[in-house]
Amino acid sequence: MDKCQKLWLCIHQLLIRSLCKLEPRDRLGYQKGGPNNIRKHRWFQTFDWQGLRATRIPSPIKPTVSGLTDTKNFDHCVEELGDPEEDKKVIAKAVPGWDAMF
Repeated sequence: MDKCQKLWLCIHQLLIRSLCKLEPRDRLGYQKGGPNNIRKHRWFQTFDWQGLRATRIPSPIKPTVSGLTDTKNFDHCVEELGDPEEDKKVIAKAVPGWDAMF
């Protein structure tokens, strides 16, 4: 690994460590300066933030979707083990319209 690669690895590690601090108040972006501290980090020094904001950056992934219910681009997950009859009872008791404010 050459000096440049080591430098970028170090910058990458410092960014991840500063974002993943145990205490939220110690995380990058939480202190004075807020999210701008993340934008100004060396890792992002060549990133086009204006292009992102203006949606000019092309997506690196363009999934094909055949309809509103097409889920083929998502991993299949194991259904939770539960009692379908109990689920029906819980759903029947749910307050309709609880999500209207969203």
